[in-house]
Amino acid sequence: MNERTLCFGDSLTKGHPGITYLKYFTNKNQYKNMGLSGDTLIGMTNRLTKTLNSKKYKDIAGIIVGIGANDIIQPFLNDYSWMWKLRVKMLHKRGSIPCSNNQQFEEEYIKMIKVLKKNNKKNLIFSIPYLETNRDNLNEKIKEYNKIIKDICMKYNVQFVDYYSWQVLEKSKQKTTGFAFMSKNPLVVGFDTLLTSYLQLTNYISKKRNLGLTIDGCHLNNYASSNLAKMIEKTYNE
Repeated sequence: MNERTLCFGDSLTKGHPGITYLKYFTNKNQYKNMGLSGDTLIGMTNRLTKTLNSKKYKDIAGIIVGIGANDIIQPFLNDYSWMWKLRVKMLHKRGSIPCSNNQQFEEEYIKMIKVLKKNNKKNLIFSIPYLETNRDNLNEKIKEYNKIIKDICMKYNVQFVDYYSWQVLEKSKQKTTGFAFMSKNPLVVGFDTLLTSYLQLTNYISKKRNLGLTIDGCHLNNYASSNLAKMIEKTYNE
């Protein structure tokens, strides 16, 4: 028997770098972290399908999904530096391939939702998070994708948590004025993982960079992650 809820997503779920929201669930043993850093909607859907076809997970309680950030960030990183271009190539080879436009994202998201619905379990989706950055209109693209996600969830009657809107409101309340984005050297992200995910210096790194919600513009700090957990639990357990 495996009656846990599976939490699928990317680095925001995995917690590498930053802090996973699973850490702040009231009953942590009821959830399993299925996050994969750098994953995209297409890559995650393939993993989700394989998992749900496995007898090992036939008795799960439900599924929580947060995916889509890398469908926006990956294309940006591909032109960000030659080191990131190599990293993105490796992610594509692994199967973490981003959608190329809004139409493909909508089509692939519907495919993923149908996989969830076919499983006939309790499901919850949370929005693509806000990026604490002012680079390249990335948040404008996130808003477009989040509207697609919200509309699909309404159409297919899937619980939806609008985490993005909470973050935007919270950022406006805070005194932190900092904006950041990941280094052009992917190794720095690895170093951030060491400092935040293993040495528990998340808040220190976030504060040092004058950020209120993230450690690097993308990955969540303790405060933002704990509030995501609260929002998910409140909706999921209704």
